[in-house]
Amino acid sequence: MRKLKVLVADDIEIIAKSYERTLSENEKIEIIGLAYDGQEEYDIILEQNPDIVITDNKMPKLNGVDVIEKIHDSNLDYIPKFIIITGDADPILLNKCNELGVVRVLIKPISNDKILYAVDEVIDLITEESSKYKFNENK
Repeated sequence: MRKLKVLVADDIEIIAKSYERTLSENEKIEIIGLAYDGQEEYDIILEQNPDIVITDNKMPKLNGVDVIEKIHDSNLDYIPKFIIITGDADPILLNKCNELGVVRVLIKPISNDKILYAVDEVIDLITEESSKYKFNENK
């Protein structure tokens, strides 16, 4: 299986780079970029077509949920799997993430292990979906 492309978005550079270092341990993925605001994240998604996007919710220009909504409205052939990181466990936000198909919501503070575990879950989901698609193609 090819390496999955991952985009990391956080407006605090040191945090984004920390996630990048942590995720570089996973041989199944390739970090294709870091975004430091929501508009940059959106643009990179359109240009690079990542498989997985790890995004902070509170960022300048567009927050993580706004980016996900824009992606859904963009009529892309493929919508990446989203992991959203937030310091806000507000039920309205969590419900909105559920409606948008966010795979995992991580509530701050988060450990490196939680990020790695969440990414592994998404990799498993993508692998499972890919196998189902190939199975159905062969019918």
